[in-house]
Amino acid sequence: MKIVLQPDGKRSVIEGDASFLLTNRHGGFALLGSTPKSRYEGVFFRHGNDVLKVIEDISVGGAIQHLHVTDKVVRERDGLTETFFMPHHDALLYQLSKRAEVELSLDCKAIFDNRAWGRAYRLSVEHKCIVISFAKRNDPRDGTSDFSEYDIHLAIFGEGLEYLPVEKWEEHHYEADQRRNSWPSSRWVFKPCKLRLQEAVFAFAVDKNKAVETAINVYAQRKKYIDVEKKRVDALLKPGLKNQELDIAYKSAIRAVDALWAGDGYYAGLPWFCQVWTRDELVSTKALMLTGQYERAKKVLWKYLTSDDAAVLPRFFGKTFSHAAKPEVPAADGMGWLFVRIAEFLQVLEKERKLKTHMSSKDLEWIEHKLMNVLDRLFKERFKDGLIVNRAEETWMDTTFGDDRRDGARIEIQALTLAMLTFLHRLTGKEDPREKALRDATRKHFWTGTMIKDGKEEPILRPNLFLAAYVYPKLLSKNEWVTCIDTALEGLWLDWGGLASIDKKHPLFTPKSTGENVKSYHRGDSWFWVNNVAAIVMHRMDAKRYSKHVRQILKASLHDQQTNIVGFSSELSSAEQLRSEGCGAQLWSSATLVELLYELENHR
Repeated sequence: MKIVLQPDGKRSVIEGDASFLLTNRHGGFALLGSTPKSRYEGVFFRHGNDVLKVIEDISVGGAIQHLHVTDKVVRERDGLTETFFMPHHDALLYQLSKRAEVELSLDCKAIFDNRAWGRAYRLSVEHKCIVISFAKRNDPRDGTSDFSEYDIHLAIFGEGLEYLPVEKWEEHHYEADQRRNSWPSSRWVFKPCKLRLQEAVFAFAVDKNKAVETAINVYAQRKKYIDVEKKRVDALLKPGLKNQELDIAYKSAIRAVDALWAGDGYYAGLPWFCQVWTRDELVSTKALMLTGQYERAKKVLWKYLTSDDAAVLPRFFGKTFSHAAKPEVPAADGMGWLFVRIAEFLQVLEKERKLKTHMSSKDLEWIEHKLMNVLDRLFKERFKDGLIVNRAEETWMDTTFGDDRRDGARIEIQALTLAMLTFLHRLTGKEDPREKALRDATRKHFWTGTMIKDGKEEPILRPNLFLAAYVYPKLLSKNEWVTCIDTALEGLWLDWGGLASIDKKHPLFTPKSTGENVKSYHRGDSWFWVNNVAAIVMHRMDAKRYSKHVRQILKASLHDQQTNIVGFSSELSSAEQLRSEGCGAQLWSSATLVELLYELENHR
């Protein structure tokens, strides 16, 4: 398949087999490929605090020869062209170059609800719409479940739309789910009918009348929606980078971040991290600042700034799904990332001479007040033996395996706290004695003279030292950092252009990703966001010395962007070989790629 990635007027042409992702920017999305490889593929919409799947696949037959991704998606196969577009509604616009027969597959369900029984579909025609109504009812054969009963309605509207009832069930096997140990790796999906159309809108709702109304209205205004979205995206992507190849990657990454906006925050990733994860969103906010999205950046930062004066932030922002991962576990690094990003935000605004435009004196007073209170709570509640401590699963490495828990004093937590203290000094003009004391204690317990340990009590080599260097470079001298990075590269560097998440000589190092089995997740797998941050750090510390490593990391990140979901960056790769694995469209992977490309363009 020939793939054309064209975020604006420039084109990048590659060969491969990739899926595409469209979103409506308030929680709904369409993730489709040549054939479904995962139960997480299809067309979804957001309802309240959940995400509901409706469409499994839309197929017109024939091999896909060409995939063209802009503000909409165009696929060509056997003389027929398909166009997909998602407006800012719970709807999908589907167009063909000529009238043809389309096969529709449905798997209506809450995204994490894998119950197989008690599912019923019904076809009807209402107000010239084909309506397919789905009902999920509790069934004892499913066993116990946290999910309730619910209804979903799909309304299809288009001029000259015809349908032929099929109403049969078909088992789909998902090779991607099987490969990543994700159960179930097969499901029975429903084929309600065949459609004959050239252009139609598929609209979704839990209320049938709303689905019908949306389908008719979106169809009537489809040209307007396409035009408005094109103008919005064109404005978002200006200006760009001088290098054309890097500019395409840069603008694609900007669009990828933008696509993950869900109305009240940024999804951590699609398809299955469809929640607003605190640290992921805060890490990613720098990309908004660098691309001139100041009001959006402030909106994200301020929703956390106006939260309670706690020592830590919650793992998720707002309400979470019933099956969200351990919402009771906080983000020990959340407050640190919040104030690191606020400090950078003020610097960016000052540099662009827009501080007074976006910040009032009350804003600045509130930042100082909040920072002082948070630091006081942090040192009161989490200060132990001269360092800041966290519990298991509270850092970004939020899984445990065997004795690997990452509790106690961890390097990036010390660095983030030190960065907060530096920011307080900058705001007040007064030195805080806690900064020197914590810096001295951190050097004493973490710096060996050749390496930075991951934990006070654990002389393990992990890439978190790059996060420490990124947020608080004052921890070591430049020469010490060079020594530290050289040691880190010996133990963590992967020849394809990434960093292992634990020393390659460590007994827990796992070279091949184990998917939903967390064995490799933070014990081998290479994370694209960490790789991008590490490249930024190495470029800043000694661009000439680490030029090869920076180039290889960039090359790997660009390859990933074009491989799995075209234009988006994946969560991670196995250590043994560069592969696009984990969640296919990960927020902080794309956001840090924006930052890395900006860094290389503007700080040579």
